[in-house]
Amino acid sequence: MAKLKMGSSIGKKQILEESNFVYNLSNYNSLADAIIAIGGEDATLYIPRGRWDVDGVVIPSNITLYFDRGAMLVGDCTINGYIDAGAWQIFSGAITGDVKNDTVNAMWFGLVDDGITDNSTALNSAFNLAVDKTVFIPKGRYAYNKSLYIKGNVICDGVLVLNIDTSTYTKKFSTMSFLYTYYPPSDYPRVYILRTQPAISLEPSDFYLSENATRLPKIYATKLGTSDVVQLMEGGDIKLYSTDYMSSRNNNKGDEFYDKTEISSIVSATGQIYPEIMFTYNAPPANAQAWSDTTEYIKGDYVSYGGDIYIATYPSGPSATYTHPTFGVASIGAVIPSDEVTSLTYSNGITDSIQCWNKLETSVTYYPPEKPISINGLNIEIYEVNSDGINKQIYNTVASCSRSNVTLTNCSITSKSPTLMIATLLSIASCSHVTLDRCKFSGATYHGLGYNIVHSVASIININDCESINCRDGIAGRMDKNITISGGRFDRIDDHYARNYSIKDAYVTGRTTSIPGYRTPLADIQQAEFVNSNAFGFSGSNIHIKNCHISECSCILTGRSDVPHLYGNISIVDCNVENANPSVCVIYGPYVSSSFDFVYPPRLATNLLIRDIKSIGSILTKDLNSLEGITTVDSDI
Repeated sequence: MAKLKMGSSIGKKQILEESNFVYNLSNYNSLADAIIAIGGEDATLYIPRGRWDVDGVVIPSNITLYFDRGAMLVGDCTINGYIDAGAWQIFSGAITGDVKNDTVNAMWFGLVDDGITDNSTALNSAFNLAVDKTVFIPKGRYAYNKSLYIKGNVICDGVLVLNIDTSTYTKKFSTMSFLYTYYPPSDYPRVYILRTQPAISLEPSDFYLSENATRLPKIYATKLGTSDVVQLMEGGDIKLYSTDYMSSRNNNKGDEFYDKTEISSIVSATGQIYPEIMFTYNAPPANAQAWSDTTEYIKGDYVSYGGDIYIATYPSGPSATYTHPTFGVASIGAVIPSDEVTSLTYSNGITDSIQCWNKLETSVTYYPPEKPISINGLNIEIYEVNSDGINKQIYNTVASCSRSNVTLTNCSITSKSPTLMIATLLSIASCSHVTLDRCKFSGATYHGLGYNIVHSVASIININDCESINCRDGIAGRMDKNITISGGRFDRIDDHYARNYSIKDAYVTGRTTSIPGYRTPLADIQQAEFVNSNAFGFSGSNIHIKNCHISECSCILTGRSDVPHLYGNISIVDCNVENANPSVCVIYGPYVSSSFDFVYPPRLATNLLIRDIKSIGSILTKDLNSLEGITTVDSDI
């Protein structure tokens, strides 16, 4: 057989010595012929300078590929051995397989360092080859025009550049905010941090649970729609979801609502879960009456229609109407139950829509355990292409994490174009055990959204020594549990519904966005500004704020008025307030509108601890009578 004997070394890895023989690809008609010649022995195949056709070839695990500078494999192939190459392009095509390398260099797939050329294919090729391994991204500025899918560790010394061209977006006017919003095309690029284990849908009737439950009813569960049984493993996650909503939401038209949903981690082989269950999940009501077009329905009514059960989200019936604060009254009438919105027409001819029904559905999803991964130095910069200097609200999310057991360290997402008012920078959703260490976020200024960091249906999230500023909300959330913020600097922290939330040793401001005339015909987005508001806004239970420096706020903690649940144990301890206003409110209990039907009564705090609050100005408390009991209100305030 043809062999090339090499002396001492052919590269930095020093893998060869005098006694070693190396196969040289140039001595064969094709890579397939070289693989046949090597057989099953452990061997190194030298790839000399040039382009080599490898389409459809499978390279076994016993072969190490050593690439000379300028050598490139062209075509789609599978590699199961080790790759030895420098920081230059060696592939032109899709590479699959289980490589032996712990680290895959993204430069192998042809990264272009100019901040303009699309590097999506090169980056995704590296991510696909390094599932649960590590991708290295060298120094440089790498633009991407398509979504990126991270499936393992990342070490990034460079910058990913997202160039937004709003001319490709759809512009829509809102009759509620009186503003235009720009909606991205369906193929809008987002950075995804993905699970690698497939989710499994389970039979919901096996998992009717009560609030505060800490153990699953069974660890051998039935897959939905089958008789197959799956074992729920320690380290996996269980996600519960029910459209039998926990509260109507006092927002916009009043037809919004909060579904019940949450995620917990399975922490033992016997089905113990953590954190505890936040809501109660029941079977649909068995006594729902058939829907009738002559009946007047109110929020929370159940009806049966077409074999399904529905819950009313807004009043409907022969005399039902909706009154817009500007456009006046529109008739609703009897609405056949469905998940579709109902059209409205005001007297001035303007059309609108409202949701009157929501079909009852319950789902249970099991996520098998994921290997822990770390993402280091992933920096994303956002720019507007051909900016006209006009403020634009952009309904997009830059990056999202839906994988458990992820640590992001020294990462950043920042908008470099102040006219781009972005909705969300980082979304953490449907996962647990996510940690952010020393990360930076700036630029989510979309008024009404504007989340630098948002965790939704997430649990056990740790945010350590991070910075999240220049936004509507530095941190936001919905249906999340066991969130810990330690150190760092943040603009307003606001959560729609949280349980077991702790903020300590942080610098927090009440700085948030404002648009003059918002929700009126006088709304002027070009005059958008920052104003002082509450530093913390919450619905949910067990909120603890300790040893924080708080500034630029009108109130330290405000209970949200859209769903007035602020219950359990609430504490504000050892905080310093530095404020431009002559006085600041410590806590403003949730405002419960007497004219709004929340369907279910508010839940209010049973224990409130306020101690050692120090301020230059005077300290006030408001609406403490809306709280059921006060353990301590310290005289120092």
